[in-house]
Amino acid sequence: MSGGTVVHVGRMAPVAADAVNFLILCICIGALFAAGESVRVAVRWRLIRRRPVLTCAEFASARPGTAVVVVGRTAAGPVITAPRSGLACVGYQPVRVHHHEVSDNYTETTTDAGFERGDTWLHDDADDAEIHLALPVRTRKLFHFNSPMMVRVAHIEDRDNSLRDQRAEQEFIVPADRPVVAAGVVAVADGDSGRLYLDGDDWPNGTAQGRVGDVARRFARDVAVLLCTALVLTGLATALFQVVRR
Repeated sequence: MSGGTVVHVGRMAPVAADAVNFLILCICIGALFAAGESVRVAVRWRLIRRRPVLTCAEFASARPGTAVVVVGRTAAGPVITAPRSGLACVGYQPVRVHHHEVSDNYTETTTDAGFERGDTWLHDDADDAEIHLALPVRTRKLFHFNSPMMVRVAHIEDRDNSLRDQRAEQEFIVPADRPVVAAGVVAVADGDSGRLYLDGDDWPNGTAQGRVGDVARRFARDVAVLLCTALVLTGLATALFQVVRR
């Protein structure tokens, strides 16, 4: 019998196995996060799609405290320039944010909105009606992969920041002539019982540039992307687990 070469396949080295096990753990966490986010987005869409859809003109007769969806457009002009970013827009607003670390497990955040410049209101497509949106509504995304009505374009850190005190100035702008879908709650302006605005400083509310049909498709896309991500990560973790077991 002629001689030959015998190849010995040994088990993975302990250090390498530990590294792969840690990688598997990270991938599993990512898969769980993606799956959880897909459920969160689906629930958010279910809550929003049950609300009545109003134009800016119809909003004037809405009942305070009602959760609604409002469709409209940003102003077409006049176009101005935001001072911090130098970008063209129809309106802008600076916002100062202060994060103060009170203790090791608690951080207090204070938001101070500056004066609005230009036109930051939502307008009717076919009417002269317009409505005001509270800052949290017009700056919060309705879903992951979209731009809200008012976009953050600058973030400037304070030079005197410390580990416990972090201050920054943010600049938000309103792009010209964009269709917008806004979800929020009808509220009455302080000191003027006849003037309504869209409020809603909580999870389901926010804005999206686009029309109602676009919003429905984007919600479906968000869920699909997140679910596919969860499945891919789960498959990758399973394959790596099989490698470690050999």
